[in-house]
Amino acid sequence: MKVDLTQGNIALQLLRMAGPMSIGIFAIMSMYFADSYFIAQLGVQPLAAVGFVYPMISTLSAIGFGFGSAASSFIARAYGAKDQERLACYATHALMASLCHAIALSVFGHFFADDLFRLMGASEAVLEHVMAYARVWFYGCFLIIIPMVGNSIIRATGNTRLPGTVMVLSAMTNIGLDPIFIFGWGPIPEFGIQGAAIASVGSYAVAFIFIVYKLIVSLDMLRFSFIRRQSLKVWRDLMSIAYPAIMTNFTVPISVGITTAFVAAYGDEAVAGFGIASRIESFILVPMFGLASVMGPFTGQNLGAGRVDRMQSAFRWSAKAMIGYSLVCTLLVYLFGYALIGLFDTTDAVEQQSFLYLSLVLWASGFSGIVVSTNSCANAVGRPMIAVVINIGRFFCAYLPLLYVLNWLFGLHGVYLSISLSSCLMALVALYLRRYLVANPK
Repeated sequence: MKVDLTQGNIALQLLRMAGPMSIGIFAIMSMYFADSYFIAQLGVQPLAAVGFVYPMISTLSAIGFGFGSAASSFIARAYGAKDQERLACYATHALMASLCHAIALSVFGHFFADDLFRLMGASEAVLEHVMAYARVWFYGCFLIIIPMVGNSIIRATGNTRLPGTVMVLSAMTNIGLDPIFIFGWGPIPEFGIQGAAIASVGSYAVAFIFIVYKLIVSLDMLRFSFIRRQSLKVWRDLMSIAYPAIMTNFTVPISVGITTAFVAAYGDEAVAGFGIASRIESFILVPMFGLASVMGPFTGQNLGAGRVDRMQSAFRWSAKAMIGYSLVCTLLVYLFGYALIGLFDTTDAVEQQSFLYLSLVLWASGFSGIVVSTNSCANAVGRPMIAVVINIGRFFCAYLPLLYVLNWLFGLHGVYLSISLSSCLMALVALYLRRYLVANPK
């Protein structure tokens, strides 16, 4: 179930790892679409309620991403160095640390959620739905975080089939439970929007049991005897990567929020087109997300084994693959884009707005992939501040200045061009910093 990434054909190994992750990512994205579909049938207020809970979901995801990145960094290097004891130690403490943070978020939500959502602008009518969803979600935080971090731990050993399986299992369970708990079925009453939260937590409970069983029984990577061993040092090591990674992850929803605000100035059709195009883009780029997600484990294992040459080769191949893939997808969008957008059964004006976004942004997604994979590699080699510098620099030094200037010069075209051009600029910076990562791992 574990894979040695320090030997063999680099391109083939990366593709074999990226495949299951791409399937898993696609499944999770489908789960979110299904959630929105079922909740939308309850009305506008329940659908709006989930939007208010989204920042809390993003916070938990950021915590999971941060501790998953930290765990992957140390575990991949330990696995590359054939140090099973160190691997199990960091895996155990990563799960404990992330669990404690999830419990802290749960306690915060239990005492302050009502005031927080009011502060965010939730009306009394919407707040009732928000709290019905949030109460269940906050209680299930600890069930959600473990599969997220556990998948990163397993992926660090080169095994992406099991994490992909966990993601598919969780998504299928969620999609299956949604209509049962939302609308009721047999002896199960109708819970409404609270049922959506029950379905989500229930699906992650299944993933929780599955992943913990695998970590303890099949992989020997979770040992409770390590809980008190070197706990202070290991937690300090983990948090030195986890906290910067969490900070890095928060720039994405902020960027999306600002972009949406600028797009909204051009009318409802522009916002609707932006939303549809963003969903299409997310599905198109799933293979690239999958490839970016495995670059960290590959880099970490080869660093642990002293195979810097393989790290450099993987950097070059992945960059070419991402750019090539994005250009091919852009060509296909120019040929078949309107037919694809037409599947959403919208107006001609919205279709035109969607096509505008895809034509101006999709071609640069390969450069964005280089940035994401570089961040993953920086965390993997123990240099998380490089990822912070790249993301903060991309947001403040590239995206925001370009957004204001190009919006003023070219209108909505300029808004979308600022996304693609900022990706290109930061990809150049990321490629330069990759040399530093190779020469100066921690």
